[in-house]
Amino acid sequence: MESQRTDYLAWLCADTSWQLGSVVGTFALTMVALDVTGSTAQAGLVSTVAGMAAAAISIPGGVAMDRVDRRWAIIASGMLRAVLYSAVALMCVTGKLSLGLLAVCAGAAGLITGVFGTASDAALPSIVSGERLPGALAVNRGRDGVVNIIGQPISGLFLAVGSWVPFVASVVGALGQAVGISRVRADLHPLADDAHSAAAPAPERAVTWRCVLRILTRPAVLALASSAMLSNLEVLLLIDGMQMALRVAGASTAAVGLLNTFMAVGLLVGALPASWLIQRVRAGKIIAVGSLLCTLVVVPVLVQPGPAVQAVTLALVGLPTATTSGCTFGYIQHVVPKAGQGRALALVGLVIAAISAAVPVTAGVLLELGGLRLCVLVALGLGVAATAVVVAVTPARRLARASEW
Repeated sequence: MESQRTDYLAWLCADTSWQLGSVVGTFALTMVALDVTGSTAQAGLVSTVAGMAAAAISIPGGVAMDRVDRRWAIIASGMLRAVLYSAVALMCVTGKLSLGLLAVCAGAAGLITGVFGTASDAALPSIVSGERLPGALAVNRGRDGVVNIIGQPISGLFLAVGSWVPFVASVVGALGQAVGISRVRADLHPLADDAHSAAAPAPERAVTWRCVLRILTRPAVLALASSAMLSNLEVLLLIDGMQMALRVAGASTAAVGLLNTFMAVGLLVGALPASWLIQRVRAGKIIAVGSLLCTLVVVPVLVQPGPAVQAVTLALVGLPTATTSGCTFGYIQHVVPKAGQGRALALVGLVIAAISAAVPVTAGVLLELGGLRLCVLVALGLGVAATAVVVAVTPARRLARASEW
């Protein structure tokens, strides 16, 4: 038990280090591109290149992460990011920056994410035992809230000191990932018997794509994944719609950015009791009730769509998110064999990312057609659908507590 706790803390430090470094570096890369080109469209292109590169190679990357020792994959990821951000920092110092070079660097960062992006989460079931996995994932969601709150402001402060400073911070974050994961004592090879097995991996136990797909299409898993996707679309549509509406109404970019902060604060607060709830309440009930709460708290925006109501709504939407996400993805990672984690996470992530890519333009069209209320109404419908999917599918609705899986 103590060794698991120590390993998890080392993993969490490593994962947080690269997450924070990545947020700082990604934001800085876009801002530097804007300074270099003076064009928001060209600066946005840099982020688009990174996203497309990551998506294009995510499935092959997931396959690779199911074949290699994930410890060394995570170390390689950290070292490659450190080299990349060192190069960007050097270009900032020497002034040899151009849109082309920034796009190449963004593409390289995207490729690293695409290849190695699932390694850290895929390694977690080798560190944390089955019934504790949902709680650990809930803590991670709370951590994500903290990173979202502080990441971009920190990057902005570093940029005020010098354009190269945030990239040096990203180098430190990447190296922290490599050092942190090296402190984990559990066997992180996907074919290891358990979290503390020292036995050599057995190639014949490799998991096929057919096995992964068969597990992901089980009624309970499919219902939970579909509900998570619909809830994700609901939240993204709310955030994008509210931010665009505020900006059109003349709000400052700082005020617009605060909406994300309120959401992140709600996520962080909701993560505090998540482990306690997951241990005591049926997962199916947590997911169904959590989805319903995320839907009901949106209703006031239809009546009074003011900025204060929007901020409170997003904070309330964030409250159950860590717990429901921990149950959903905790169960999915529980039923998928360790040797299939990389592909399962890559496939689910790619589907969610591909569908989510249409959200910004959808929000814009809805705002033009019927204003914020129409956008919120559609988001409300997505929330109702997310709840209905879980309630309608019996294995998902009756999903037991994590200790009984």
